[in-house]
Amino acid sequence: MLNSSKDNELFSRIQESDHDAFNQLFLKFYKPLLLFSNFMVEDEEAKDLIADLFLDIWEKRESLSIHSSVSAYLHTALKNKAINSRKRKDRNICIDEAELSNLQADSFTSPDRLLMAKEFDKQIQHYIALLPERCRMIFLLNRDNKLSYQEIAQLLNVSLNTVKTQMFRALRFLRHSLFQNEPSSRTPDNF
Repeated sequence: MLNSSKDNELFSRIQESDHDAFNQLFLKFYKPLLLFSNFMVEDEEAKDLIADLFLDIWEKRESLSIHSSVSAYLHTALKNKAINSRKRKDRNICIDEAELSNLQADSFTSPDRLLMAKEFDKQIQHYIALLPERCRMIFLLNRDNKLSYQEIAQLLNVSLNTVKTQMFRALRFLRHSLFQNEPSSRTPDNF
């Protein structure tokens, strides 16, 4: 019960926009949530779902209320995210074969789509360049070089938690910058 009250205290501090409390909660629950989610989804998707979960918590911190233990809330919310992700994938797979055969190959490579894809790629590269050097390096080692968090920690001689925190900050910054109506003027360090 003592652990639960500490978690509730951390959550209360998060609701008051305490970044340190948020980082503590993330570091405390990251590994258990990753183990839990690996039963439902693949490892990389699990990492993304956890990042999304914590991003949601931070964005909704002022209005969010937890009626159970923080641990139970996090596990339930992650399970729901995994279920929703699976449903979206299943819907995408269920494209009728007749519709698929009717699609024209040039519809995938129309000039408009190519231009949009190039513009989006330029935006992504721009925001990645805005990441602090260490954060950008960790992000690119994971995404481009496909190194695991453990491999990155060993390569850079930093703790695994440092890698997890930097990846979380990078993903949070990129998601916010790319998918909000206006670009973020904030950096991952002050996010």
